[in-house]
Amino acid sequence: MNAITTINAISTASPTHASRLCGVALVPAGLCQYGEQVRPADLLRVDFDADTIRVDGLYLVEGMTDDGVAWMGCRRFSRSLDGALSVDDSGRGDWRDVSNLEAAGFRVAGYVEQVYRAV
Repeated sequence: MNAITTINAISTASPTHASRLCGVALVPAGLCQYGEQVRPADLLRVDFDADTIRVDGLYLVEGMTDDGVAWMGCRRFSRSLDGALSVDDSGRGDWRDVSNLEAAGFRVAGYVEQVYRAV
């Protein structure tokens, strides 16, 4: 039997981003379902210090509107050889260009380092 212990590394105060979470923590996936890659019962190990897309992979992002955060979920981002940034909106290969994250309505909340799933 494997046991996963939730770590309490989340801090809601950061000197540079007062409203951002920081540190690394295990987060219940809940409503973050993303194709077959993230299911509602999964746990996500998220690095909340990552606030930009630095490497290809899964990110916890917020969908932003003029009124604030409209939703939060996982999305896979990838950079092409020419540096263009793309997002797979569905987790099923529906890639689109998002060279400007802000214009696309995204704000990066953290980098998903690992997805844990009960077996």
